[in-house]
Amino acid sequence: MSNCWVITEEVNDYNQYGEYLHSVFKVKPSIEEVKDICGVNDSLANHILNGGGRVNCENSWYHLREVEFGTKYQNI
Repeated sequence: MSNCWVITEEVNDYNQYGEYLHSVFKVKPSIEEVKDICGVNDSLANHILNGGGRVNCENSWYHLREVEFGTKYQNI
């Protein structure tokens, strides 16, 4: 089976709802694609390309995961 790359976003809210699907890529995105899609700077784009997650106390953050087609997505 083939794989794709998924960016999800989490938002810190009093009613935390978990991850939201943000974007999907056929191949691992470049730093420029991540910056454009997520609206982040070089430092955060590199952080996302390394898997992402919360950095400090920001209100929203991103995760990048490789997902195999035909499998159930599970945030790990």
